[in-house]
Amino acid sequence: MVLSPETIAKAETAARARGESLGDFIEHAVKVALDEHEAFVAAMEEADLDLEEGRTHSWNEVRGWLDESLTRARLEIARRAGTA
Repeated sequence: MVLSPETIAKAETAARARGESLGDFIEHAVKVALDEHEAFVAAMEEADLDLEEGRTHSWNEVRGWLDESLTRARLEIARRAGTA
């Protein structure tokens, strides 16, 4: 395993701030990265299956939902500001 001196220095600083050894910090960071990667792969597999099985929405449906959400958000902002 080869890390750049800059990466090692940043990792050492972060490990010290967390009260961890450099090895423990790197182990944790790698585990987090692997968990994120596995979650991404699973989400992409699920999305592929959704496409294959026709579980999709048209652009007009999505646009309508976004427009409704924006309207609700603007009304809530106005309500909280006391201008609604």
